[in-house]
Parts: sequence; C-alpha cells; structure tokens
Amino acid sequence: MTHSTTRLPVLLAAAACACLQAPSASGAEADSVVMGTTDHWLMIPAVTFIARSSNMSHTYDGGGCVRAPYWTDLTHKLLLPDGALLRYVRTYFRDEGRGDLLSAVTTYDAQGSFEDLGLITTTNATGYSSVLSPEIAQVVVREANAYAINVRFRDDDTILADGFETPRPLLFCGVRVFWGE
Repeated sequence: MTHSTTRLPVLLAAAACACLQAPSASGAEADSVVMGTTDHWLMIPAVTFIARSSNMSHTYDGGGCVRAPYWTDLTHKLLLPDGALLRYVRTYFRDEGRGDLLSAVTTYDAQGSFEDLGLITTTNATGYSSVLSPEIAQVVVREANAYAINVRFRDDDTILADGFETPRPLLFCGVRVFWGE
C-alpha cells in the first residue's frame, strides 16, 4: 500500500482555512468572517474569574460556569501583547431567572482613571446564550494601561409572585476575546 504525501499538506491547509472564523460587527453572524493569519481568540472560563471585593463570593456550577448573588462583581486580568488590536469580547451565560450580566473590558491607567470598552448587557434569553460586544478597536498599550474583564451580576428588581419561590440561577460561563496583531 502506498500513501500520497503530497495530499496531506493540501488537506491540512484546507482544514485550517475552514476552521479560522472571527467576529464581524453584525451580532449573531459575528463568528462567520474569515480570520487573518495574525488574528487570535482567547477563551477565559468563568471559573477562573475572581471576586473584586473580599465580601463578594461566587460558586462553581459545573462546565466552567459560576453563579453569584446579584450585585457581585467578578474580574479577570487581560494580558494581551503590547500593540495587539483588541476587537471584540463575547460573553457566555445561562439565563433562567430574572437578572442579567453586565460585562466590559476595562482599562486602568496609572493616574486613577479607567474606561469601559465594549460594554454589553446580556439579554433575558432562556437557556445558554452569548452576546457579542460592539467593535472595540483599541490598541493595547501595556506601558500606559492595565486591562481587565469585569462582569457584574445584576438584578432586574422583579418581584416574584410567591415570596417562597426560589429564583433560578443566572450563570456566567466565560468570555472569548478576539484580537489581532
């Protein structure tokens, strides 16, 4: 039996091109634009986030997702290479209750100022879902700024009909950062 070694590189190249997908600014179709060779995704599961304050807590729920009381803030440092172009952030969640998530990439300078980039609020879609940020188009300058992803569990102030009813949990499952060189 003989094997053709000339087909393997062609098949690998075709498979690589088919897998390289990236976001566009068009929301639901945001993962359908072909990436360039210098574009990257960084997946950060929710279980790796930490509470922003010592009096806040969150609980692992399985599959990389966490639950937390409303008004809990979680954070994760974002270490992209200097000069990278930060383009989008997609937030993954499961919503079966009454609250929502607020998420953003936040830049902090050494003078006490900050700026939220790509701020999004999740929808009240039932089940697992995701929301893509608007295009951020921010060049990373690590000498001047620190970068973090911040997520807040928010309550929409809905009053339950039965005071003994336990609201279903809102789960934060992670973010996916799209950036280019």
